[in-house]
Amino acid sequence: MAAEESDPVLITDAAPSFADEQHRRIRLYTILMVIHIVGFAVAGVLYYVAWWLGLVLIILTTPVPWIAVVLANSPSRRTGPAQRGLPPLRIEGGGTADT
Repeated sequence: MAAEESDPVLITDAAPSFADEQHRRIRLYTILMVIHIVGFAVAGVLYYVAWWLGLVLIILTTPVPWIAVVLANSPSRRTGPAQRGLPPLRIEGGGTADT
């Protein structure tokens, strides 16, 4: 089989590089922690205006650090192929990539 007749190789299932993965995690964690700190500060100010509203905001922002850690530590790699139902890749020896 000539090179010009072969189908192009799909690389859409490739995992992101380590630097891209780390940048995504740091950005996500930073955004969630900024939301937590701003919400906590607003809750402190609201406590003097409407104590119940400040208390509700404190209760809502309390689990944000835990959520930030869980989301930042979760992998973004896919577990399955992006396009299901495709035939297995054929190798030159006549077998498939699955064997």
